[in-house]
Amino acid sequence: MVEALLRPLDRVRRYLIVAMGAVGRRLIVDRRLRVSTMGVAIVLVLLALAGTVPLWMLALGPVVWGVPHLMADVRYLVVRPGYHRRTRLAVCTLGPLIATAITADVLWGLAACAVAGLLSRASRLRRAGVLVAVAALAIALYLAGPVRNLYFAYAHNFIAVLLWYLWRPRDRYTHTVAIAFVAASAVVMWGLPFSVIEASYATTPSGRLNIDYFAASLAPNTAYAPALRLLTLFAFTQAMHYAIWLRLVPEDDRKQRTTRTYVSSWRALRDDFGAVALAVIGVAAVGVALWACWDLVGARAGYLRAAVSHGSIELVALALIACEGRPYNREASHT
Repeated sequence: MVEALLRPLDRVRRYLIVAMGAVGRRLIVDRRLRVSTMGVAIVLVLLALAGTVPLWMLALGPVVWGVPHLMADVRYLVVRPGYHRRTRLAVCTLGPLIATAITADVLWGLAACAVAGLLSRASRLRRAGVLVAVAALAIALYLAGPVRNLYFAYAHNFIAVLLWYLWRPRDRYTHTVAIAFVAASAVVMWGLPFSVIEASYATTPSGRLNIDYFAASLAPNTAYAPALRLLTLFAFTQAMHYAIWLRLVPEDDRKQRTTRTYVSSWRALRDDFGAVALAVIGVAAVGVALWACWDLVGARAGYLRAAVSHGSIELVALALIACEGRPYNREASHT
């Protein structure tokens, strides 16, 4: 049934590729160029949206992209690298991750990082280096007090870009998207005239989801002007976080350097998760969307509560990459 729904989209895709001519063919066969072009285009589009409708991005982003991006997190950080098959690693990191979900405290996520570092397949020196770094960060965040979770909320959006940057092989295209992302973040914080930023908050998704609502959670006790800049930065980086997991990482992870059809992508997803798990994920995604139609504020808050530990999974993956190296498929051709 799903494949039958996707085949018309593949026909449209083929038509668009043919219509693009030589440019389309080049993007299809050259993964490095395709990912870089796509990444820079995403940065520019999201920067434009953050500069015009940031409250809409903050309100709808988690509802629309949240569940799919959680699925991508698990797929590319756990299933594809095979970490779930390393029983001791999976079991020993599960406790701190569950504690993170219960307490919403990033310190438990760092505890999971420390466990992952200890159990990694790396030299003692490298494991020791990662443990020292985790310990230093944990001490700094502990001394910061409860505000540490807010710091991590911002940092978590940047971690996705860092993970993707470490994920892909080194080539002359590698730095393009990262540079564009950093430059766009700097533009939000220091480049955009404040009058432009202030005007972008004129439209809100609902009366409750206004500046005060988001400032209370993302920029508490902050003056008006810097608070708006911080909200705009979070809207931009959160959307980029979703794009990393749903578009850029999938492109770099697979063996084939050409693009996949929608039908092939569905089959690969089914192979990784199985039909039952995909059905549960689909029900969750539709459920959040339907909930948002009835109560957008509640749906957004509910999703965020349920997803609170996924940032710690990214921290664990970062620790494992620091210890063991990049998990991308080394059989893939990136030329």
